[in-house]
Amino acid sequence: MAKVNLKEEKTTKFIQGEKQEESSSRRNIQKEIKRKLETIDLTRKIRIRLSERLKYYSRTWKFIFFVINIEAVIFVLLSLTDTVEAIKIGPLNMSFSLISGIFTIYVILLQYYINVLNYNERALQVHYHQLELEDLILQLDLLLVKRNTTEVALSENDTIEHYEQIVTQYQLALKNNENHRDLDYKRTKYDIKQYLYEEKISDEKPEGKRKKDFTLDMLLIGANMGLTVVMFLVIFYVVLF
Repeated sequence: MAKVNLKEEKTTKFIQGEKQEESSSRRNIQKEIKRKLETIDLTRKIRIRLSERLKYYSRTWKFIFFVINIEAVIFVLLSLTDTVEAIKIGPLNMSFSLISGIFTIYVILLQYYINVLNYNERALQVHYHQLELEDLILQLDLLLVKRNTTEVALSENDTIEHYEQIVTQYQLALKNNENHRDLDYKRTKYDIKQYLYEEKISDEKPEGKRKKDFTLDMLLIGANMGLTVVMFLVIFYVVLF
């Protein structure tokens, strides 16, 4: 009788051990899916910031080219009509035709360079990429629902197989698209912390200030904005004086 009880006890412990292992495995795959959800969601938000930054560059350059092309046309007209022969810059007398020619060539080369960078199309591609990531997030959410629904109750192997397929799609999506910069990552992390703090979801206030854009793209924009102002002042000076 004691031997029978001992066998039953071992059998019970074995069954309980299997259930605990299955439960632990179930929790592990769910934990992994949730972790990947957070990763993809963060990447998606960063891509949105990147798209917004590229759109801002595109809009700003359109405005700069609108102004700078008008200035270039005025310079050419003044040069062709010999309205201004020279501009005195300190001790130097600069030929206005020379300045007009250099400025016009610079505008043409600048437009070519910015067209090569193609900010608007890149912003659109990044936007489509974040939509693709959103689709992957929905797939992972659906996988969790199926995993926890008794009517469906996906097996462990099926869950892992679906999960690996989604992760593969995620890796391919990253490889086939433009990568974001550290600026986009830091701005996104700051915005998330700021939102959580303002909504009183978290007590952790973001440290410092939101990172400024000191990329080469932004420095080039700033330099050419300054150039448009300088050229406007030159036109104003030569016409009135």
